[in-house]
Amino acid sequence: MSKYYHKPYSRRRRKKKKGKKIIVVLILLIAAGIYMLNRSSDGNTDMNKIMKIDEPDPTQENQIPDESAKDEVRKSKPVEKVEKEVAPKAVKVEDTGVTSKEAKDLIAKGEAHISRDEVIAARFELNGSLNLELSSLDRIKVKAMLARLAEDWLFSKKRKKPYDEDKLMTTYLVKNGDNLGSIGSKHKVPYQILVIINGLSSDRALRAGSTIKVINGPFHAIIDRSSFTMDLYLQNTFVRSYDVGLGKKGSETPLGRWRVMADGKIPTPEWFDEPAGKVYYPGDPEYPLGARWIEIEGLDESNKDRTGIALHGTKEPESIGTMCSNGCVRLIDKEIIEVYGMLYPIHSIVQIVD
Repeated sequence: MSKYYHKPYSRRRRKKKKGKKIIVVLILLIAAGIYMLNRSSDGNTDMNKIMKIDEPDPTQENQIPDESAKDEVRKSKPVEKVEKEVAPKAVKVEDTGVTSKEAKDLIAKGEAHISRDEVIAARFELNGSLNLELSSLDRIKVKAMLARLAEDWLFSKKRKKPYDEDKLMTTYLVKNGDNLGSIGSKHKVPYQILVIINGLSSDRALRAGSTIKVINGPFHAIIDRSSFTMDLYLQNTFVRSYDVGLGKKGSETPLGRWRVMADGKIPTPEWFDEPAGKVYYPGDPEYPLGARWIEIEGLDESNKDRTGIALHGTKEPESIGTMCSNGCVRLIDKEIIEVYGMLYPIHSIVQIVD
């Protein structure tokens, strides 16, 4: 048996144990001090960053800004995805030269609301009449009234906030780290339209703590080959019409349902003219596309394999209203720039009808 088995702790060993406790306490105090110092530093950094806003890259106009939207594009299936969108019905109502009583009643209600400055109520009644039997003159009249209303409830820079009863627009409180691209992606609209409706000087003129107007997208388009027009809708509400040029004989603009491709929006792409066997580059004197390119992909069996169909500008504005292209849809440059700022990849549907 060891002679040290019953030996009590010596004074020296008790001192050693006490010294170890002091060292542990000192280590803990030092660690706590470092932690508090880091917290203080982080807090100062946050205050310095409070007015910093991440900006969208204006050279990346064709990209969807946030990761969730990119994942949505990667996972999306053309037909299943777009069926969930609130797109207008491209129903052709035969023009008999007569306006139905029901449509007349809605127009009268809309005009009465306009006289009382009840913009959203007027929009509702007039938009409903477009799905009914209207003479061509009344249809033009209704669309003109709706376009004038849109200048107020949608495009006005002077109106600082949406109408309270408007479900198509809302407000958004800008937070640290926001940018117009990420805000727009949540609402399925490009950042360009947010710049316009908020009267901002650029896509970079955004400040944390400010409140901006936001549109509940997406926008859609219906192109009528018989009238050479394109009607633009926000969800299923008519906004305005544009005159277009379409495919020439033998290269007719194809019918059916389409959507804006995920990477289909390009300011000025290189373009290969297949019939001529020539490549055109931006800046070339003979570059034919004008401003902006919005490529679309087919959603129907009849058009799902078609490629190279797009909405784009033109250097020949006199061709608008004629059969002039190799199948694409032409708009004058000013108007295609406007449309470019409203149609959103994947979610914006383009319907081409006769």
